[in-house]
Amino acid sequence: MNSLPEVGERIVVYGLPQKAKVTSVYWDVTSFDWIINLDWGSDGTSKVKLHDQNKIWYRVLKTN
Repeated sequence: MNSLPEVGERIVVYGLPQKAKVTSVYWDVTSFDWIINLDWGSDGTSKVKLHDQNKIWYRVLKTN
């Protein structure tokens, strides 16, 4: 199972040039999956599911 992203972590959604910030994570009993709320700044908000990691969205890796 993939680990949950932390609030404040940045992620990239496939096909979009900007990075989104994670604002909250919660368990959805309807879909039986973790829902990750994203903030796009002036572009609004959206949601992704944990099981879509490395398919729809990717973690931003901090490297030197």
